[in-house]
Amino acid sequence: MYADDLRLILDINIPGEIVHKNLVLLGSGHNATASSLVKEFMLPIGPGKLILSYIPEKGSFGFVNAIEIVSGVDKLFKESVTRVGGNELELGLSGRGIETMHRLKVGGPKLGPSRDLALYRTWETDSSYMVTENAGDEVKNSSNITYALYWRISSILTNLHICIKSFCVNIFS
Repeated sequence: MYADDLRLILDINIPGEIVHKNLVLLGSGHNATASSLVKEFMLPIGPGKLILSYIPEKGSFGFVNAIEIVSGVDKLFKESVTRVGGNELELGLSGRGIETMHRLKVGGPKLGPSRDLALYRTWETDSSYMVTENAGDEVKNSSNITYALYWRISSILTNLHICIKSFCVNIFS
């Protein structure tokens, strides 16, 4: 985005966590009237203070419209994981920050920000991330309760014994 020939450059640096250097946000043209960037991160914050600093680089400007802080569970992710298809090297996740890359809606159509009336987020469908389409069937809510769009349709596992080279689902009850 340009404003009086200044480029908006975003530099996010959370020491030891998340770093974005020189991310340039461009509108549809040199004099674009509307452009926005929304970033979502999950960071474990212990007791004490949370300090956020925004320092634009020389020749650029920075503007923060809103910051939303939501309390979450302490152990959102398993302590350590092994990379799929990789060696036995374990990746420690405890205490690390994570950037939300995709918000997936299990079942149903994609929802854009204008249809998520609470937080104006995009909800991608999970179908393009599925290894096989036979892993689930769509379930629709037929009750008289009016749910938000992203809760009205879901998927359930139906084929419980799917085995493909890089994907395995076995569920026993």
